[in-house]
Amino acid sequence: MRWYVRGVIDLLHDNSFLQQHLTSEKREELLEPAKRCLRAKKPKGSRGEGIEAGRYVPLAEINLLMGSLSMDETKAGCRDRAMLSIGWRLGPRVSEVAGLSMKSISLVSGSPEPEYEIMIIGKGNKQRPAKLVLDLNAAIYLREGLEIRGTVPGTLFFYITRGDHLRRLDRHLSPRALHLILKNRIADANRAAEVIKPLTWHDFRRTVISDIIADSKQGSLVEAQKIAGHSSVITTSNTIACGEKRLTLPSNLARTFPTMFAAPPKEKVLRLSRMKGEVSK
Repeated sequence: MRWYVRGVIDLLHDNSFLQQHLTSEKREELLEPAKRCLRAKKPKGSRGEGIEAGRYVPLAEINLLMGSLSMDETKAGCRDRAMLSIGWRLGPRVSEVAGLSMKSISLVSGSPEPEYEIMIIGKGNKQRPAKLVLDLNAAIYLREGLEIRGTVPGTLFFYITRGDHLRRLDRHLSPRALHLILKNRIADANRAAEVIKPLTWHDFRRTVISDIIADSKQGSLVEAQKIAGHSSVITTSNTIACGEKRLTLPSNLARTFPTMFAAPPKEKVLRLSRMKGEVSK
């Protein structure tokens, strides 16, 4: 039943013929009972345990988290900075981050700063219809991770031993491992003071979707659906979280997201430039 109701709602939102022949009032009249059908109460008792509403992640918190990570010069630190950059900037599912490989990224521009196009394969082996570009400071973090990893084909985000050595480049990290990495990084950042609230990878996703829709001039529910990779706009609308705006979005879907993080330390950028044989001013 819910599957059919979602199909009706999608038609009312997206079908050009219905938009031309139905007034907005009539469409709202048809949408209201359909939306009521999809409203479900939270399960009671043990069935309701572990269900989290999620939250919006403010810019101040992600800056604190990335600032703490910038102090870690190990290979694990480089990998985790790159992972969190993609999660916060583009909002993929945690399984999609874990499933990224070297084939998933392509260098769009390398000068003066790198830009990477990220190809995300979602549920049902479907590629995102929107072009996702990682640039500015987040791209620098990804480039740093690639310098450590090398160009050997395989998974993008790799296992690391306790001795800080790369291991099993042919094996993807599990989503569970990514959840644990994020939890531990938040704990590290909160050692000095409890400033970052608990959050999940899905909170990054919720934040990106919320900001796209919050941009009333340029964002829309349908565009957010394409970027998020949802099959239904209802799923996208249910992912919205209230919070401050974070993105200023271009009007097309070839989105190049603006700077989110505090800039990496200047000496780190200079070191990376020398490794690549570039001239730093």
